[in-house]
Amino acid sequence: MKIAKTCCCTLAVALCVAAVLPARADTYKDRFGLTWTYTVTSGTGVTLTAVDDKSAIFAASNFPWTFTNNDTDYTVTALGANLCNGWSSLTGKLTIPSAVKTVGSNVFDGCSGLTGLTIEEGLTTLPYTRTFYACGGLSGPLIIPHSVGYIGRQTFLWIGEKLTSVWFKGPEAVESGEQPYTTLDQYSGNMLYPHDKLGLKVALFGPYTKPDSGTTSNNILHALNGCVLYLPRNGYWLEENLDSYFHGTKTVLFYGPGEELDISIDETKNVLTATPTTANALTNVLKSVSVFKSDFGLDTKISVTNAIGLTGVSITDEMVSPLTFDSLEFSVKTQAQLSGILSAFPASTPFTIDPTGLTETLNVPNGRNVFVKAGVGYDVRKLKSGLMIVIK
Repeated sequence: MKIAKTCCCTLAVALCVAAVLPARADTYKDRFGLTWTYTVTSGTGVTLTAVDDKSAIFAASNFPWTFTNNDTDYTVTALGANLCNGWSSLTGKLTIPSAVKTVGSNVFDGCSGLTGLTIEEGLTTLPYTRTFYACGGLSGPLIIPHSVGYIGRQTFLWIGEKLTSVWFKGPEAVESGEQPYTTLDQYSGNMLYPHDKLGLKVALFGPYTKPDSGTTSNNILHALNGCVLYLPRNGYWLEENLDSYFHGTKTVLFYGPGEELDISIDETKNVLTATPTTANALTNVLKSVSVFKSDFGLDTKISVTNAIGLTGVSITDEMVSPLTFDSLEFSVKTQAQLSGILSAFPASTPFTIDPTGLTETLNVPNGRNVFVKAGVGYDVRKLKSGLMIVIK
C-alpha cells in the first residue's frame, strides 16, 4: 500500500509541474528563408515572438499570419513585444488581420520602410510603449477600428508627416449595459507625434472616444497643420483642454444634437450624413468631403434642415464635386436666403430646396441646377426666366 501511495503522489506532482510549465517555443521557416519563433497559446493560435534576420528586405504583405508547421495549421493571434523592432527593411503596406487580438510594446518600433497600415476589427489594444515608433514612412489614412479600446501614449511617436487623415472609430453603441469607450492616452508622451509637422487634413473621433483622465502634459495629436477635428460632444472632450489634447493649427467642430454640426455614419452603406446648422460647419464639411471618400470610403450626404446664412461665403466646385444632387438640401423661406445659397455655390452645383413655410415668392433663375422638394402650401411654376415658387 505504501508503494502504491508513493506512485500516486509522484504522478500528482508531475501533473502539477506540467501544468505550470510555460508554452514551448517552436520555429517556422517561411518560403523566403526567414525563421520565425512562436509559442502556441490556445489550440492552434500562436504568438509570434521573434524573427531571425531583421536585415532582410521583406514585404509586409508576406507576413506569416497563417502557416503550416509539422502538419498543423496555425493562426497568429498575438504579436510579442519587440517582434519587428528596428526592422527598417520591412517594406510596403502592413495589414493586421482580425485574428490578431493583442500586440506587444515596441512591436513595429523603427519600421521606417512601412508605407501604409490597416488594422482590421479584432485588435483590442495598442499599448504603450511605441508600437509604431519612428514609422515615418506611413502615408495615407490611419483608421483605428471599433474593437480597439485603448491607444497608449507614444504609440505613433515620430510618425512623420505623410498621414493624410485619421479616424478613431470608437466602440459601437450598445443597447443595454455600460457603454464602452476608446481611451486615447496622452499622459507622459504624445500619442501621435511627427518629426516636424503633421500633414493631417481630417481627424474624425467617434462618439464613444475619450481622452485619458490622467495628467494632460502632452498631446494626443501634436504639430497639427490646419487639420479639421471632428469631436463628439459627449462630455469627455472639453473645450478648455483643446490645446492640451491637440497641438498646432486646427479647426475644431464639435458634433452632436444641438451643436452647429451633427454627424451619423452608416458603415453598412458607407455613408456619412452631416447636418450643419452654420455656414462655418457647412464649409468645413465640404472641405472634408473628398477626404471622407478617398481615405475612409464614405460617401457624404449633407442635410441642411434650417436656413443657413451664406451671404459672403464662397464654395468652390472642388468642394462640392464629390457630392450627388440629393446630398444638399436647404430649407428656404425667403428670397434673401435663396440668393445667399445661389451666390455661395457654383452655378453647376445641384441641390434641393425645401420651401415649406414659405413667406414670399422665390425666383430661381435659369442656368441653376436647383430641385424643389414636393410639399404642401406652395406651387412651382416654370417660366422662361427660370422657376417661380409661390405661396398657395
